[in-house]
Amino acid sequence: MKTTYHHHRSKPFQIGWMQAPEGNPANTPKLPEFPVNSLLGTPDLVLPFKKSYIHKGNGKDEYRYFVIPTGLTESKKIKAIELRPGNKKDSTSCPLFC
Repeated sequence: MKTTYHHHRSKPFQIGWMQAPEGNPANTPKLPEFPVNSLLGTPDLVLPFKKSYIHKGNGKDEYRYFVIPTGLTESKKIKAIELRPGNKKDSTSCPLFC
């Protein structure tokens, strides 16, 4: 798997963001509550990871590329995708390429 890091020109922005005041904790939104079932209804296809990936928990962003085989033998149109993280406290975003 390939690890990708931010470009050096984004460092001043990142430092400014990290040094910004926290704000009023009372205005912090609650964490989302994920339903047991899909938000999109019954899925046509479910692609689970065969092996879990554990983040080091070192406070650093980590960008990883995962290739998940679909087993499809012909091209399909994708209408919607739902990603379900195993650790909801550690997952913040997921760029996706189909």
